Amino acid sequence: MAPGRLTPCVIRSAEEGDDIPGWVHNVSVWGVGLLSPRPAAAGDTLNVLLINAPHTFAFSVAVRVIRCYRVVNGDYFLGGQFAEPLRYDELLPFMV
Repeated sequence: MAPGRLTPCVIRSAEEGDDIPGWVHNVSVWGVGLLSPRPAAAGDTLNVLLINAPHTFAFSVAVRVIRCYRVVNGDYFLGGQFAEPLRYDELLPFMV
């Protein structure tokens, strides 16, 4: 599901440890698609802070990168799988 509004996130790699601002492209109970200014290798584990569009809900989740490719605007699309599937109450704030 693609969020109806711009949905920010903060990406932190385990190796580098610095915060990278990004955008949620799509989200499901099993994984997430992110737009990031930096690439990540398949197999990397990222800690991602997902923030809903109105900034009323946020939570941190571990994401294992499945794929990464460059998109037209120069950012990178990171497709990843959650370590644990999201619950309905965790996914709902991104659907409204």
